[in-house]
Amino acid sequence: IKTVDLPSGSESFVSCLSCSHVNPALVAAGFGDGTVRLYDKRTPFSVMTYRDHSSPVLDCQIQSELDVGGRGATSSGGGFGTIVSGSTDGEIRLIDLRSPNSVFKSISIGQPVITLAVHPHARLLAAWTSNQSLAIHSTDGAGPQLNAIRYHEGILGQRLGPIGSLTFHPNLLQIAAGSSDSQVNVFGFKKAV
Repeated sequence: IKTVDLPSGSESFVSCLSCSHVNPALVAAGFGDGTVRLYDKRTPFSVMTYRDHSSPVLDCQIQSELDVGGRGATSSGGGFGTIVSGSTDGEIRLIDLRSPNSVFKSISIGQPVITLAVHPHARLLAAWTSNQSLAIHSTDGAGPQLNAIRYHEGILGQRLGPIGSLTFHPNLLQIAAGSSDSQVNVFGFKKAV
């Protein structure tokens, strides 16, 4: 059942969507022209347009409970918080929804990204990069790389084929990667001892 039509207000294609888990009226959309637009389903147009990427946006995620550097709001703040968005040039932007100045943090992965996933709650993102590795980054601090899973071929080793899609489990620290060799790999995170 369709509930509302939201005109994009853009000439470019919609590349990704994210709905707020706390405020169901908020929808974020990433576009091929590098913009991220925030919509309120109760209004017929976009509420805010962020023009902070210079290449197509691969993924965006509204993280309502994210509190990065004291700037993001918690769920008690009326559903406001942070949009984490990433583009094909490897640039990640953290956008404070309450601020017209938009970006309060930028992270560079350092190489072109083919596909990207942002965890809906945890401060994590995963990127399949042009050097054929799956890089897991934190959105805390300078966005350090926490882990890398590399593509390799070999008779005895487990092989990770070129990845075409990534998605995080909504509640657990697990990521699924779909590859062009018809495999789905699920990776989990362990606490360091």
